[in-house]
Amino acid sequence: MAALKRNTRSPIGTAVEMNCFQDDNYRYAAALSQQISFSGAAYLVQHPEKVKDQLAVYHAGLLGALRSYEAILQQHPDLHWPLMDSLLLLRAQDGLPEFVHEKANQYCRM
Repeated sequence: MAALKRNTRSPIGTAVEMNCFQDDNYRYAAALSQQISFSGAAYLVQHPEKVKDQLAVYHAGLLGALRSYEAILQQHPDLHWPLMDSLLLLRAQDGLPEFVHEKANQYCRM
C-alpha cells in the first residue's frame, strides 16, 4: 500500500511525502501528494511542540489529503481512487494511526 518517506526540503524542517501517490492514471495524484506535505507543515505550525513527533505529523498530513480527496469526490463523484478509498475505510475504522505507524517504521528509519 502506501509508503511514507521524510521530506527534508521543507522550510519547517519536517514534512511527509507518500511516494505511492505518483500514479499517472489518477488525475489528482500529484495534488494529493502535495497536500500531505502541506497538511503536515500546517500541523507543525499549529503544534510546534510536536516537531519531534513524526507519527503525529505524518498522520495529520494524511488526514489533510483524505479531506482533500473527499472534496474532490464531492465535485467529481466518478473520480474514485482505490488507494484513497482504502485509506478512507481505514480512517472510518480507526485504523489510520496504526497504518501510519506501520508504514513510518517500514519506510522512515533514519
